[in-house]
Amino acid sequence: MAGLNRTELARARGLIEYDGATIFSRNSGITVNFVSETKRVPSDNHGENHELETNRFVEVLLNPLGEVEDLAVLYPHLTKTYGASACGSTDKAAVVKLDTGEWYTLHNAIVYKQPDLNLGIGQDLFGQTVLRGLIKNQADPADDNAWYTEATAQTYPGDGEADLSLVKEGLFSAAWGADPWDEWWADNGFRVSFATELLPAGPDTLHSDYIMGNQTVTVTARPKGITAAQLMARINARFQGRGLGLDANPGATDLVISNDYLYFALYGADLANPSLIAKKTEDVLPELTWRNVRPLDSGAETAVAYVGAAAPA
Repeated sequence: MAGLNRTELARARGLIEYDGATIFSRNSGITVNFVSETKRVPSDNHGENHELETNRFVEVLLNPLGEVEDLAVLYPHLTKTYGASACGSTDKAAVVKLDTGEWYTLHNAIVYKQPDLNLGIGQDLFGQTVLRGLIKNQADPADDNAWYTEATAQTYPGDGEADLSLVKEGLFSAAWGADPWDEWWADNGFRVSFATELLPAGPDTLHSDYIMGNQTVTVTARPKGITAAQLMARINARFQGRGLGLDANPGATDLVISNDYLYFALYGADLANPSLIAKKTEDVLPELTWRNVRPLDSGAETAVAYVGAAAPA
């Protein structure tokens, strides 16, 4: 038996080109999953002994490097309205390029999971991002290259697009309405989570598009610079002197978290089940959660949240 040839051990570095952005990974690598969804066929005589394929897609998973750029590419859904197409009228390709010469082009790619934000000193800015490649527009599932195209012996473009000067992990402050909430900080930073409901659109079980459903954005933080009495004033506005069956978020106000290189706003934010804690070695204010209530402007939907390098114009 011949021994292992160590030159055949495959390793690679890579990048993703998508919607005009070049995206590098951090502490995660780039994973490409080729997913087949199936249905088991039961037999009365032999049980489940057959399987039919019902859908396919390709997923690309990574934690972005943390460059504060191309934020609109990573967060494309925040301004989309309920019922809108996630893919739009034109396919957008995502190309995974490896320095070993393999390229994988997903012809109809969308951001399936917008990355969570970690806003604080020494914290990785972005959580996991998931791109999902669906069947390209007007393709037959039986066609070659209907979902992706593989190319080999390609020339890797290099890592010159990685700008480490744009990787920043600084201090953030927050504003949530009037004084004393107009400037405060967080113990161990702010965490922003994005949950987007994407409803598959057929035909049948074939996912050719996704329809925008509900969007929920939450912020968790342990406030610094706010007293228990000041928190109780916000709690009392909901719990005292108000009957049931009324607006559950009477204190909904835009929550802005920012510094000199990143601006995040959660529109119509209110506290979700706030609490206090009595422990001699800890602050009275525990970790609190804000959630969005999507505002309407004259009956029209407005953005759920905003992520940018500066405040919106």
